[in-house]
Amino acid sequence: MSNIGFPGLGLSFTINKTAFTVFGLRVQWYALIIVVGILAALVYFLRRGTRTEGFSEDDLLNICILVIPISIIGARTVYVLTSLEKYTNFWDAFKIWEGGLAIYGGVIAAVLTLLVFCKVRKIKFLAFADLGVFGLLIGTVGIDSISGVSRLTFGFWQLQGGISSTALMMGLFALIIVGLFALNVLMNLLFLG
Repeated sequence: MSNIGFPGLGLSFTINKTAFTVFGLRVQWYALIIVVGILAALVYFLRRGTRTEGFSEDDLLNICILVIPISIIGARTVYVLTSLEKYTNFWDAFKIWEGGLAIYGGVIAAVLTLLVFCKVRKIKFLAFADLGVFGLLIGTVGIDSISGVSRLTFGFWQLQGGISSTALMMGLFALIIVGLFALNVLMNLLFLG
């Protein structure tokens, strides 16, 4: 049993970690939530990619067929490599149903897959990456829906509800401007003395 709390709402629940069992294999709630997230991202990716960005549905589906399983493999690989002490047997590393994914491994695998796909298909990488990164940024800030722990809020309670897209875009724009200004100053100091 796990306790799930929403402190800001004053709600707390006790729930079994296992949603259901199929052929002796326990399906965890966390896995179901990940699958729902992947499906929601897929719908967003396909709708925005075809309607707004003008990509072919074929290219979008092909990249999804590649990125989704490769990202899961990447997330599992990084988790296993950073937790080797948990695995006494080589085959235990393949037991993904026992838990253990590292989101940054999935993101790295997705970016590398996307780079190769775009190079082979002669598609602009940044245009494709733009479709995925927006949802990733918004989805990782706020209160974790499983544990109730703050993620990437840096101690600011105002961020616990997530970030509005307007604030996110303004912040990214400001970072780009400040970064370009700092690069300009550095280049002037290095080359002009």
